[in-house]
Amino acid sequence: MIILHSYDKMCAGDIMEEEFSHIINGKEIYFKYACGKSAANGKEIHAYNEIIYFLSGKATFVSDDIRIDLKPKTLIAVPSACFHQMILLNDAKDYKRCIFNFSGVKEIESLIEKKMDKVYICKITAEIEMLFQKAAEISKSKPENSDIILKSVLALLLDGLQILNEENYMCNPLTVNAIEYINRHLSEAITVADIARGLNFSPSQLSHTFKKDMQISIYKYVLQRRLAAAYTKIQSGVPAFLAAEECGFNDYSGFYRMYKKYLGFAPSKIQKSVK
Repeated sequence: MIILHSYDKMCAGDIMEEEFSHIINGKEIYFKYACGKSAANGKEIHAYNEIIYFLSGKATFVSDDIRIDLKPKTLIAVPSACFHQMILLNDAKDYKRCIFNFSGVKEIESLIEKKMDKVYICKITAEIEMLFQKAAEISKSKPENSDIILKSVLALLLDGLQILNEENYMCNPLTVNAIEYINRHLSEAITVADIARGLNFSPSQLSHTFKKDMQISIYKYVLQRRLAAAYTKIQSGVPAFLAAEECGFNDYSGFYRMYKKYLGFAPSKIQKSVK
């Protein structure tokens, strides 16, 4: 039997260091209930789906078309190969969260495709909160059948996700328009000047606004968007060298290095595991 508590009681009862983590790491699902620094810092794209339950701290979440100052008990769904950042605004030791990372879970593949098609800010219900409480308790006690239980919890969680009104969380229109321009011209050799010219803004104003909104330079953003697009193509069966070319990389060796650096594995490898 798994005993469930409220998060307030759970947190009050945690007599441990300022930074802690309880982790279940399976082949298809990784769950973490943690406080403190994130190992994912600097990894704005990755090869697995992610559901983040933000519990405490001061942070801003940024993706292609969403920017939101997070409040406790904010739930965010992030599909694989999608640019996003969690920007911590105070001491990392205050950052407490629950995270599901998952990839290739065949039993609920259709549900994942339906609910993880883009970044969503989701509604927290009593049922959703209970599911995270259960997953957190599993990660602390680590029963023998934890992987099977987590799959059931994840299936119920995905089924119960309710999307909130995205209009409340949109980025600056200039940034949104710049991202749309980049997506339309991703295979081309575009520069900041090209994007600014296409939007009728000065390069300096565009660069400043984009960096302020996304906490990343346009150059680095374009690089990671191209890598994400190449990853999607490769996973669908397109040869790595052709995916690189179609996504604007003229030098395969440079593409290979960047792909491995940001995604953590070679472009020739089909990624099935979350870690």
